[in-house]
Amino acid sequence: MRFGINTWAWDIPVDPSNIKEFLAWADGLGIPGDKPVIEAFASPDPADLPIAEGIRAAAQEAGYGVVSCGFNPNMAGPDQPNPHLISPDADERRAAIQRACGFISFAAAAATNGDPGILSGPWHVRHQHFTGAGITSEERQWLVEGLRQVATHAGDLGVLAGFEILNRFESYVINTVDQALDLIDEVGLPNLGFNWDTGHAHIDEDEDVVPNLTKASQSGRMFHIHLCENHRRDYGTGKIGPRTSEILQVLRDTDYQRGVVPELFCEALDGAVHKWNRTEGDIHTAANNSFKFLRGCL
Repeated sequence: MRFGINTWAWDIPVDPSNIKEFLAWADGLGIPGDKPVIEAFASPDPADLPIAEGIRAAAQEAGYGVVSCGFNPNMAGPDQPNPHLISPDADERRAAIQRACGFISFAAAAATNGDPGILSGPWHVRHQHFTGAGITSEERQWLVEGLRQVATHAGDLGVLAGFEILNRFESYVINTVDQALDLIDEVGLPNLGFNWDTGHAHIDEDEDVVPNLTKASQSGRMFHIHLCENHRRDYGTGKIGPRTSEILQVLRDTDYQRGVVPELFCEALDGAVHKWNRTEGDIHTAANNSFKFLRGCL
């Protein structure tokens, strides 16, 4: 496994103008292991590919791998276009596919030498978009068709496309590992997988996070991991922390080789995720405390 940190724990945006400053901060966190990763926000705009290349160059020079994260914030007004893969509007579905393919292209451009491009995050849904019901058969078919197109583009670029499994308070589409695996089987492409998050799993899985993780890792479709507390504050101060040694043992036993990133949120992200109770205290202290706890578990 490869431990790391997400850029939005520090600030947003992180781009070529400040990536070296971010990496210097990450160096001071005491990230375990000799092949650390950073998780950086991706842009779907082709004009921003130089940002991906700048992040890749700086990360590679500093000895880090890069995971790219796609995110679709639900901040549009009622009269604004709201592209997502299960929109009843065909134009919005096409726009969502194009946006997701843009994230894929960013992930390919950000990949460091010897690593595949990896896309994490909830790029497959519009965050906190609800209809008042569960996913319909028609919406599922739109989702399968859209993901198939996105995963095909990802395969052409050598990218592993892992969508994040969100809890039911953030999405009504895919909330558990079993649902994700069923969807992936239906899409039928080998480079489509998922991003597992302990905070989301804590809410929606029938079993606790440890047996759930075993199933996830054994599937071979888990491309990235977020370690998050149930209350989203310093990692190790909530209900997930006491299970960390078991979580890490599962990852060793299943030979998991990809990213494991404590996910913390800086204040600048509050509006995008509709968050009022961010990490308490100084974010730098929170990050240091989280890695101190993680090192203790190792």
